Amino acid sequence: MDVKDEVQAYIVKELNNSLPFDAEADLIKEQVIDSLQIMKLLGFLEQQYGIDIELEAVTAESFATVSTIAEFVELRMETTGQSQLNIECKS
Repeated sequence: MDVKDEVQAYIVKELNNSLPFDAEADLIKEQVIDSLQIMKLLGFLEQQYGIDIELEAVTAESFATVSTIAEFVELRMETTGQSQLNIECKS
């Protein structure tokens, strides 16, 4: 499972009462998640992918959709030397 699929699955299972939604949906505008749930999502991302996310780095653009969140995470993983293989072995 890639980052995008994992993020979407986490949101559906843990934050959105198992309601499916499009990966390109604006998560806040379409009320898929709220600001408190974004904080829970940040914790999941940090733990799952071994990255640190400063609150200053969290923008409306980078956390608008599942796709933009996945891009954000992948960029953080690249800059910290993490790889998907390392993450899969860690889990």
